[in-house]
Amino acid sequence: MSSNHSDEINLLAELVKIESINKHLVPDSKGVTEISEYIKEHLDNLGLETSIQRVDNERQNTIGILRGTGKGNKLILNGHMDTVGTHFMTIDPLKPEIKDGKLYGRGSCDMKSGIAAQLTAIKHIVEQGIKLKGDIIFTAVCDEEYSQKGTTKVLEEYSGDAAIVGEPSRLQLKIAQKGFVGFNVTTKGNAIHTARWYDGVDAITKMGKILVEYDKIDNKLKETPHHLTGPGSVHASIIKGGQEISSYPEECLASFVRWFTPGLTIEDMHAELESLLSSIGEVDPEFTASYEQILARSSHELSTDSPFCRLFSRVLLDAGVEPVFSAGFAWDESGLFAEKGIPVVSFGPKGEGAHGNVEWVDVDSVKVATQVYESIIREFCGVND
Repeated sequence: MSSNHSDEINLLAELVKIESINKHLVPDSKGVTEISEYIKEHLDNLGLETSIQRVDNERQNTIGILRGTGKGNKLILNGHMDTVGTHFMTIDPLKPEIKDGKLYGRGSCDMKSGIAAQLTAIKHIVEQGIKLKGDIIFTAVCDEEYSQKGTTKVLEEYSGDAAIVGEPSRLQLKIAQKGFVGFNVTTKGNAIHTARWYDGVDAITKMGKILVEYDKIDNKLKETPHHLTGPGSVHASIIKGGQEISSYPEECLASFVRWFTPGLTIEDMHAELESLLSSIGEVDPEFTASYEQILARSSHELSTDSPFCRLFSRVLLDAGVEPVFSAGFAWDESGLFAEKGIPVVSFGPKGEGAHGNVEWVDVDSVKVATQVYESIIREFCGVND
């Protein structure tokens, strides 16, 4: 980009040029090392305390801290450096181009624009010589697109009084999201010749009873949607069973995903499944089933009356943006902060095409996000006279 563009747009263009595909998604990709080092150099030039935080042998986070006097709130700014793959894109993924007020390229929306806006907000604070009371802890993380090990590692070593995750929220305040649990459920049968109906037990048929009961739950959930996230849900993603056509199936395995709304917990989902299996077993003495958890993430909701939400609302109004409270469509890393008891909001620019074949971000919204971040930093961390 050129001098005709603002600091955050020039920085965003440089970030888009750097391939940072998650290596777990595309093993022969470069990963985040290059972009991590680039961001560290940028922070070094601003005079922040910087470090590379190792996550494993291949992945790393970049941490930058702007120290305050210790008399104010600590604010964590969080953004993920990794992207999904590019091989199916119909635009040049690493060639940022602005057309009709949109900057195109992989990661432009999800979420290098958020990182660029956060970094530029910090730059403005530094260049204006503002002395903050509280610390800014900037965290550029790896692995959001796979298993969230980057932010998990950050939260092992750092904490704050509030956090902003710079996901593309369309300038809305995402204050809630559903949690989810993945279960592997296994039903057992009695493998025997298919003609021996009197001894055979069909593990697939037994799994069918679980499918029917979970379907009833799914339909019931739609009757009571959460005011922000909508209803919970449950579905089977994978099912496998049987060993040959001439025998009763000895075993059937199904993988279920249960999304749940704020106010419910991972433990509630375990109790629900255990109750379902128990109820089937009470009427079917041949029913035998077990389960294991694959992956789980908590739900969360930050009250609109919380001090952080009230501050955000006021700052948005000052920036000419009507505050809109919303929920994340899918799960983002704000949930990890909420699990630690840190008030958190996901807030970032407008864009489309995350994970798609054409990805873009609205340029003006990146500038607005920068302005909002800067104002939040000033007011939440506090400014020394």
